[in-house]
Amino acid sequence: MNREIVEAFTQLAKEKKIEKDKIAFILEDVFKTLVRKKYGDDAEFDIIVNMERGDIEIYLMKDIVDVVKDPLKEVSLEKAREVDPSLELGEKFVEKVDVRDFGLRLISQAKQLFIHKLSEYERDSVMREYESYRGEILIGEVYQVYIGKDGKPERVLLMHNKNELILPRSEMIPDERYRKNESLRVLVKEVKPPSPRDERKGSGPQVIVSRADSLFLVKLFELEIPEVYDGIVVIKNVAREAGKKSKIAVASTDERVDPVGACVGMKGVRIHSIVKELNNENIDVIAYSDDPAIFVARALQPAKPKGVEIDESRKTALVYVPPEEVSTAIGDDGINVKLASLLTGYNIEIMIIEGEKKDVRKIIRLSDLKDQIGDEIYQRLKDAGIETNRDYLALPDENIKSILSGLQGIDDNKIKKLRSIIRRASR
Repeated sequence: MNREIVEAFTQLAKEKKIEKDKIAFILEDVFKTLVRKKYGDDAEFDIIVNMERGDIEIYLMKDIVDVVKDPLKEVSLEKAREVDPSLELGEKFVEKVDVRDFGLRLISQAKQLFIHKLSEYERDSVMREYESYRGEILIGEVYQVYIGKDGKPERVLLMHNKNELILPRSEMIPDERYRKNESLRVLVKEVKPPSPRDERKGSGPQVIVSRADSLFLVKLFELEIPEVYDGIVVIKNVAREAGKKSKIAVASTDERVDPVGACVGMKGVRIHSIVKELNNENIDVIAYSDDPAIFVARALQPAKPKGVEIDESRKTALVYVPPEEVSTAIGDDGINVKLASLLTGYNIEIMIIEGEKKDVRKIIRLSDLKDQIGDEIYQRLKDAGIETNRDYLALPDENIKSILSGLQGIDDNKIKKLRSIIRRASR
């Protein structure tokens, strides 16, 4: 009977691919619970699980007494001496318990408890496994794509080693499409234990993965560029706006190795594979410098600044660029200067320079003034190609009024107020 029970429980465990030693541990735990239910919490016992023989032995220690008051914990001297004539009053009698003595009801409870503990162990194993993968790239297979009301993917479920990975919208590359059964590289970002409700349903932990995280870009560089993997090229910092543009600062630990060249590769072949993986995201590879002025100037590429003034106390950098470089330095929606600021840690202010004369007006992105001018006005100006204070101030009020026509509250006073706001921000 003991062997049949062990074999039945072992079969349940095999279906979940649980190791033998763990099965023995769970079985021992289950039968400890059974013994305490039948003989009481203070019962003295020993349980031996032998997985090689597929057997379980349970030994109960009973007090030897003259008069038995509690047969679950005591045994008479006469009965004890039938087994071992040398035993005396007050000693312990070791009785081997037959599993059948527990009855069908307790055995059935044991089975349910065993299944519950297997599920617990399985959840814990998945938690431990994916915690060890945190910050690493895995390859999963897309098996379910949930589409939101706006027609875009809301959540993507991937399968990895028969475990579910969750890619939420916030961790997706914008406008990326996902097809069922396709293989997808993702970064393990977070592992959450199941909620009590999910646990009751038998659900495992939630493994949250990402393709938008900056660390995903770093790990791709490690995978695709041997010098980065080997530590010859070191990634100093990353600034990323997923799906649009990234800037990554690199340095070399070997003066014979050009860090930018190593990352870009011959004819751009190395960086191209990463760009392709990121849905054609634009990537600027920047040579890091300990000199803040040099680093800021490089970070603004493809723009070519004429000069940089660093204010360490305020962590700001005034960058002087010729008029024709202004739009390049700022980038679409201000993304170039924004990422350069994040990469270097300096608040970068763009200034115009013509010849040797510096324009006292700094370049302000209208996106930075959205709170003051309003979203609708900002969007209308942006659609007309007006993205900076310089673009705006170059046009007469009549042109601005024409661009903003049709919007509520647009009159001569509003136009004057807008010009005042932008002039004030330009000082």
